Amino acid sequence: MTPILFDFNGTMFLDTAENEAAWQQIITTVAHHHITQAEFKNFLHGSLNEVIVRHFVGEALSAELVEQYSLEKEKIYRQLCLQMPSGMHLTPGLIPVLEQLKAHHVPMTIASSAMPVNMDFYFDKLQLERWFKRDQVICNDGTLPGKPDPAFYLAAAAKLQVKPEECLVVEDALSGIQAAVAAQVKTIMAISSTNTRDYLAQIPEVNCIINDFNEFANYYAL
Repeated sequence: MTPILFDFNGTMFLDTAENEAAWQQIITTVAHHHITQAEFKNFLHGSLNEVIVRHFVGEALSAELVEQYSLEKEKIYRQLCLQMPSGMHLTPGLIPVLEQLKAHHVPMTIASSAMPVNMDFYFDKLQLERWFKRDQVICNDGTLPGKPDPAFYLAAAAKLQVKPEECLVVEDALSGIQAAVAAQVKTIMAISSTNTRDYLAQIPEVNCIINDFNEFANYYAL
């Protein structure tokens, strides 16, 4: 079975609106800048917090302030997640897919730009331990360069003890797709959550596009 490396935000968990709202609030407050949709699409989604903060607030910003603003943003974001009208839940169709993958012993893990505090939050609120080992999940612990660098996907493949070129990556953001390309993975499946199908269809390295995980079986046979 083809090993699977999942992005998380905007892929397994549809939180684009909450992420954008939290970033907009913190950047407007500290940098007096209104983030445009083009900036969200082409730069912000999938990037590490420290990269985003320095980009909008200033490259010379101290590490202490970068961390402070990052943590403030994530606190706002988690509060917004807890206030989701329909509650926090995984992307439609994902739970049956994960159950089938687990039953067939498909190697799989998560490679996310989320900070560890957020990944712990997801494991707690979404019961991710049903399908994933927390110590195999790659997230932004400060040791790896962020997407579009391939490091996150290379590290995730290494955790599963598989080669990147054997893997399927599921992504929503341009930077994540670029990271998967740079990692030379076998297949890139894009989900049209953060970006539209038309936008994703223009990226030649994307092998298939799904609206949600109800369509996953159309492209991955168990």
